[in-house]
Amino acid sequence: METLVQHLKGGAQRISKIPHIEQLSPFVWRFLGGNPSSYTLSGTNTYLIGQGDARILFDTGAGHASYAQTLKEGMLQAGCKTIAQIIVSHWHHDHLGGVPQVMETLSLNNRQSVVVRKYMPAEDPQPFGQGEHAIDPYALWPKEKFVPLSDGEEIVACNVHLKFLFTPGHANDHVIAILQEENSMFTADNVLGTGTTVFNDLHLYMNSLRLMLAEHPNRLYPGHGPVVEEGCRIISAYLAHRTKRIVQVVELLSEHDLRSKATSNHATSKAKRWELETITRALYVDLDENLIPPAMGNTYQVLEFLKKGGIVARKNNGWYLVVSHDEALHQIKSQAASAAKM
Repeated sequence: METLVQHLKGGAQRISKIPHIEQLSPFVWRFLGGNPSSYTLSGTNTYLIGQGDARILFDTGAGHASYAQTLKEGMLQAGCKTIAQIIVSHWHHDHLGGVPQVMETLSLNNRQSVVVRKYMPAEDPQPFGQGEHAIDPYALWPKEKFVPLSDGEEIVACNVHLKFLFTPGHANDHVIAILQEENSMFTADNVLGTGTTVFNDLHLYMNSLRLMLAEHPNRLYPGHGPVVEEGCRIISAYLAHRTKRIVQVVELLSEHDLRSKATSNHATSKAKRWELETITRALYVDLDENLIPPAMGNTYQVLEFLKKGGIVARKNNGWYLVVSHDEALHQIKSQAASAAKM
């Protein structure tokens, strides 16, 4: 777990600087999307995959103005003349939003249409709030223009062999790609190059991590941040980290003095005790304020995970255990053991 939080110092992030164009292997180039932030780290990673005149583009960034030039320069450096197809890992606009821009950029070089592929879930994504999930994906690129990508589908093109797996949890259409020539994995937002990610369904997300781990990848190419070596070790660390957070929430809710311990300048003694924000601030001590909202989102998903398991309940805005501390921990360990056998 320490590995996943070592980029935080005094609650603030230390984000590694990486080149905006870089060759990562004989088969992979990374182009940054030009949208750095505390959420996107050095920006969204887009990947040029393959060898030869035509390549596969994995994700397109958010459509930031600088990306068009990055794409043109990167393709030139890579010896790539055209994009054979675009793969979108999931619907969040920092991965999908650049599709129109890429199409416009490519049209300067040729008039050939480029196929855009994405996993199409049974239910359309539902935009909400602010940030990466705030924009309707089909307002960025029409639904009917996507060519569906199937779970388990394999593509042999551009002198590479790619296998795609449906891995929901971060998003309801999220996919990862395995590059067979390297036994490497494009993890999109399920695993980042620095720190941990957010998710909208913890149960699905942990199952997806286990599915990814079962592929035994060597190197990981994440959606944000630097390349990750020792892929299995990091995915295992993600699973351990999430399990530890679940246990920490149980421990906090089982403490009779949570009210006094978690109360701070941000949590008044009258309104904040036992509430989502109080629990979050007790878990993420001294975290930078701009990272509190995503941390609250993750904490909420932990609570929902425990609620579905019959371990906690919610009354008004307060959360509490409905089983004993020992029974809660026993259920968590049993669930983890059962899931590991899947």
